[in-house]
Amino acid sequence: MTAESRFERVKSLVLEARARQGQARRAFLDEACGGDAELRDEVESLLAFEDEAPSLLESGEVLRRLDPLATERTGGPSDAAAALGESIGPYTLVGVVGEGGMGVVYRARQERPIRREVALKLVRRGLDTERVVARFASERQALARMDHPGIARVYDAGASADGRPFFVMELVDGQPITEYCDDRCLDVRQRVALAIRVAHAVQHAHQKGIVHRDLKPSNVLVGTHDGEPAPKVIDFGIAKALHEPLAGEVELTREGQVIGTPDYMSPEQAGVVAADVDTRTDVYALGVMLYELLAGRRPRRFTRGTQEEIARAFRDQEPTRPSTAVTDRRGRLRAATGTDGPAIDDIARTRRTTADRLRRHIAGDLDNIVLKAIEKDPDRRYASVEHFADDLRRFLRGEPVLARGQSWSYRTGKFVARHALGVGLSAAALLVLVAFTGTTLVQSARVARERDRARQEAETARRVSEFLTSIFAVADPTEARGETVTARELLDRGAATIATDLAGEPEVQARLLHTMGIAYKQLGLYDQALALQQRARQATESLAADPARLADVLDEIGDVARYKGDLERAGAAHAAALEWRRAGGEEGLRLASTLNHLALVAQELGEFEEAERLQLEALALRRRHATGEQQRLVGNSLMNLGIVLRQRGRLDEAELAAREAVDIFRAQTAGDDRPPHPSLASALTQLGALLLRKGALAEAEPVIREALDLRTRMLGPTHPRTIDSLNELANLVHDQGRFGEAEPLYRTVLESESRQLPDSLDEAVARNNLASLLEDMGRFDEAEPLFRRSLEIRQKVRGPRHVSVATALNNLGRLELGRGRLGAAETLLREALSIRREQLGEDHAQTAVTRYQLGRLLHARGQLHDARREHEAALDTMRRTLPEHHANVVSVKVARGRVLTDLGRAEEVIASLREAVAARAAALPEGDWRIAEAHLVLGRALLAAGSADEGVALVRRYAPVVAAATAAPVELRADATRGLALARQRLAPQPPYRRP
Repeated sequence: MTAESRFERVKSLVLEARARQGQARRAFLDEACGGDAELRDEVESLLAFEDEAPSLLESGEVLRRLDPLATERTGGPSDAAAALGESIGPYTLVGVVGEGGMGVVYRARQERPIRREVALKLVRRGLDTERVVARFASERQALARMDHPGIARVYDAGASADGRPFFVMELVDGQPITEYCDDRCLDVRQRVALAIRVAHAVQHAHQKGIVHRDLKPSNVLVGTHDGEPAPKVIDFGIAKALHEPLAGEVELTREGQVIGTPDYMSPEQAGVVAADVDTRTDVYALGVMLYELLAGRRPRRFTRGTQEEIARAFRDQEPTRPSTAVTDRRGRLRAATGTDGPAIDDIARTRRTTADRLRRHIAGDLDNIVLKAIEKDPDRRYASVEHFADDLRRFLRGEPVLARGQSWSYRTGKFVARHALGVGLSAAALLVLVAFTGTTLVQSARVARERDRARQEAETARRVSEFLTSIFAVADPTEARGETVTARELLDRGAATIATDLAGEPEVQARLLHTMGIAYKQLGLYDQALALQQRARQATESLAADPARLADVLDEIGDVARYKGDLERAGAAHAAALEWRRAGGEEGLRLASTLNHLALVAQELGEFEEAERLQLEALALRRRHATGEQQRLVGNSLMNLGIVLRQRGRLDEAELAAREAVDIFRAQTAGDDRPPHPSLASALTQLGALLLRKGALAEAEPVIREALDLRTRMLGPTHPRTIDSLNELANLVHDQGRFGEAEPLYRTVLESESRQLPDSLDEAVARNNLASLLEDMGRFDEAEPLFRRSLEIRQKVRGPRHVSVATALNNLGRLELGRGRLGAAETLLREALSIRREQLGEDHAQTAVTRYQLGRLLHARGQLHDARREHEAALDTMRRTLPEHHANVVSVKVARGRVLTDLGRAEEVIASLREAVAARAAALPEGDWRIAEAHLVLGRALLAAGSADEGVALVRRYAPVVAAATAAPVELRADATRGLALARQRLAPQPPYRRP
């Protein structure tokens, strides 16, 4: 079986197997894989890796869908920050701790009667509805009932000057419990001890008649007190009283509404099991948290978080034992690195806590305790949190736990374990002797290994130098004999000889394969680069080398895979690299590089919030650790952060980041004779693209042309990055209305992307750009197949709900609208709007673009009021991020002017339309039909408002231009014809001349 056919076989099996669960999946694999154990292991490793994928629940999106209260917020982070410095009673707001659906938690300074820092929770302005205030009062009342060191205390309550309720509580400085344990590498016993302390706090709440209902790591913060971990349970916002109802509790739990976080929600809380929500609900959540603390994952993961999916998961999925989940996590490493032999085992032993060691500690008692706590049937769980904590204490003391069968052998084993000193005193003496001897041997071996390693490093460096010298010798004129030798020829010569000349030197092979793979990538030769990096990975693993070395190779594999458009492979490689770096304790520039790579993958997947988080983390590390010429790494992070900010619609922030990146790269060679660094061209391309999207065309042009010139000189005219800059130049001249210049540029870009990266997102973008130009030129029949192919590629590469798919749907819908095919246009535009609202939000400029197109369609259907609503919403959104002269803003102004004129409100839009006329005349070449369109719409408005002379003159001059423009949409050409007829009616007819 060839590699390609095997890949297709594995892919097919994974797709079919992931649709099954439990016994059904195992039976399917038994039949499909037959006796091929290697195939079975590969498929199961990939399925295990998929199970570890981050849940959408981390973003809170599912919670917002399940709990309408979480979407009732009207302000954003800027609203919260705007209140800083204000005083509410004796409290001055000095910082924002966190924000939720109904309120903001501030860090506040209390001045009287005592000085201290507190947390002040305040209902958001505009959200002080009866239901939200009731929910707020419920949390305050729940906290007021309790007095325990493990629960944040309430100090005060009241109302602000504008009547919004607030309450003041203990300020908790800490991390979520999972982060705290992972950052400090706490062992299993330490994690269990911490879980017991959390259980004590929850038990106190139960004694006060309160069920938390939303226990999860982010609601259990751990700080340090007197050198010891100090957990605090917070956020009783959806707590339930067991006996006397809390204020507003009835309002909170309306029939049919699911409240809580799906990953930690018990079956009865989710409505899957017909049982009351009581203290056993919190037992379940504590069990899930302990599962996550031990295994590094949760027992169940949800992709959408719908009630149907939650019910199906509880019905069809049985959680694996935590110790087995740890093993699956190790299988994920095999899947990510492509290794399934002794090499990964050897490297894994260098970790502080390996998967095998964790499994041994967890297997048995802890497995049983956790599984009992998360039983689906509440009656089979621990009866109370105290019983759960008591069993954990038994585990720590080495006593038999109640969650496990009490057989004679089990109880005897526990007794021997507790009294090991007395039972094995004589054996201990022998062991001491053996241990002393073993220690001496180990120390001797360690010294020898360090000596051998130093010698090996020196020998490797010498052989690498010799090999490179021999390769580059062909460039010596005395050797080349007059022939010109290119960098590509040198690389090809080196790659061909590594396998033969260095067959017995794997250390040298690994270093050179990695280095030469990077060189091939820089030349844009991605297939060759990937092949070399794969060989470098195999060689590095076979050597059981330093984990940082393997992480470097994995990062390069991921980077090349991303350039090739294989984001699944890229994400897996970078995730594995990050795991190796974390295990090795890295905190510097290499860790930042891996975070940057992961952010780039998230960005291309449309996960912009995650991409921004990762880029900010990488930027912080690089600012802290980069010195001298390493400052270019800071520039790279700023450049990539700018791209994410641009995609999130925050153009001003993106411009600041891009300009700082350009300044850093220029400073790298300021005053030197050295040529600019290639990253300067990348930063200039990014800045030019940003200025282009902000409508600053004149400012963008020199920036884009400088980037293109630099890349052409440094990389050559066909390099993928040069093509990127060429594409931005094509976008620029297109937006300037210079269609004749833009077409050959777009066709060059499309030919290059189709050849180098066929069926990739880059090819889809190139097809879209050329199609948009042809549409603007009135060549609709040529544009349509390009738009449709762009849509097909995006759906295949990114899936049906990616933001890039929405772009293709929007543009194809715009084309169909321009041709008068309203039914087809509406289907496409509404799907595009749905995706953009889901992925980007209501206030994003791209969402506004689709609403503008939808408004045009509604106008064409005669739904004038609906059309006006869409245009005004689009204009309001665009004005928050774009200048008034931007082409998109101007287009909405013109469309809105047409609608309001038809509604008899022409006087309201005349000033706006004059601005639109001036903006288009300044931005577009003379004779462009869009200038005529703006004049025509202004003329019609003037006619309707009573300014007959000016209106008639404009309509008579520009209506024929629009009517004759093949690129103008059908509805505009019809509008021109109607306008011309109206103008003729307004002309005062002169009597014909007659001879006397």
